[in-house]
Amino acid sequence: MSKPTFTVDWEPNYSHIPYSDFWEKNDPLVDEPTEYLLDLLRRHEIKAIFYRLGWLVDKRPKLFEHMKMSPNTFI
Repeated sequence: MSKPTFTVDWEPNYSHIPYSDFWEKNDPLVDEPTEYLLDLLRRHEIKAIFYRLGWLVDKRPKLFEHMKMSPNTFI
């Protein structure tokens, strides 16, 4: 039986606000929730596809590299 796969929109918690200086001046608050989600995926052997913003990849390159190395993610 195959495990479920789902998609994740990896974006800051304020993505409902149009891109502006506000985005550059505020922490996107994605580190802890992303690590938590990656751990859940690993523990339950669930695959996920992450759609991400280039801006966020530039802001959090180490976290993005960690996501790429996870066996449960498709980037």
